[in-house]
Amino acid sequence: KRFELESLIRKIKRIAVDEDMTVFVMWHNRKPPDWSKNHEADSSDLKESSAIGQDSDSVIMIKRLAEKDNNGEKDYNTGKAKITVVKNRRAGTIKKSAFVQINERGYFEELEGYVEDKKLKGF
Repeated sequence: KRFELESLIRKIKRIAVDEDMTVFVMWHNRKPPDWSKNHEADSSDLKESSAIGQDSDSVIMIKRLAEKDNNGEKDYNTGKAKITVVKNRRAGTIKKSAFVQINERGYFEELEGYVEDKKLKGF
């Protein structure tokens, strides 16, 4: 299965280069290690295939941010996320992050001065 995925990723990359077009591939991360509640995902965490991180020009991770609701439970329906560029082959950008929120028009806007709740980090 892994070989098939790697072959598919390379075919997508070849088509994108040949046709001079941008392709976005959405991929799921593997489950973070149990020992680390503060695990920050990177391209090595892409589930079942390291070829994605190796062949991609850019890898962008999106992590939904939780806040405590009125009952003290984690609520992920906040419209807030941490977007991290973990790889950018052309610009050399690695681990640049921004905290964003979806505004009333449905667009992302940066949350100025936002700090992750350390108690919820990693969820």
